Amino acid sequence: MVEKALGGIYKAGTGPIKWVLAYGQEVPGPRLYLLDCGGHDGEATTGLVASGCQVVAFTTGRGTPTGFPGVPVIKITGNSILSSVWN
Repeated sequence: MVEKALGGIYKAGTGPIKWVLAYGQEVPGPRLYLLDCGGHDGEATTGLVASGCQVVAFTTGRGTPTGFPGVPVIKITGNSILSSVWN
């Protein structure tokens, strides 16, 4: 398996991972889960929503225009140039 960005592991925090969910598998309850899905932004967002995600917190450094009908997508960046364009 190839990781798209190992920084994603760091962003997840230090909580114990309960389980790895299959693509679109419903989240069985509270805890931290990983979703087994592709690295493409649209594919990952679709899998999150199919699993029951009601709000997507999307981190980006390039300003990828990812959105999704039916759920809000909050874009988060540490890129100061991109941030100033969004504001």
